[in-house]
Amino acid sequence: MTRRELRHALLVLGYALVFYGALPALLVWVGRAIDRAAGWSAAPAPWALALLLPAALLHATALGTLWWKGGGAPITAEPPPRFTGGGLYRVVRHPIYFTYNLLIPPAGLLLASPGLALPVALCFAPCWMLYAHVEERFLLRRFGETYAAYQRQVGMLPGLRRRTG
Repeated sequence: MTRRELRHALLVLGYALVFYGALPALLVWVGRAIDRAAGWSAAPAPWALALLLPAALLHATALGTLWWKGGGAPITAEPPPRFTGGGLYRVVRHPIYFTYNLLIPPAGLLLASPGLALPVALCFAPCWMLYAHVEERFLLRRFGETYAAYQRQVGMLPGLRRRTG
């Protein structure tokens, strides 16, 4: 394994640990803190699995689309070499972040955390949109007018397109 390959593998591992380990742990911790502060309690809602599974499938689809069509992992520091505008990317500019957000409410219901299910999920959306806005500067530099045209056609959220003069 070359140095570059090792660096890339460590970067992918690091992003995965943060995005699928540290971030969910932080969100659950915040949700539980909200539950305690508000005096909320709930029983686990197994029926929420019916909401979680489709969201997880959409999330996996977004990841897979970027991997196969874009030619790489969803990592801001080393984005895939090819622009990806198909699949869920036709509906929302950042389907990985969007579908991640869709996972939070049913996870909160399953974990008996109303704080995670509602306030955390609602507050997480503007956070990932702000991060995505910063990320888009890099995407504009990398893909130029192709990405600018994509921004005009596809919204940050489904159904919301950027206004043009």
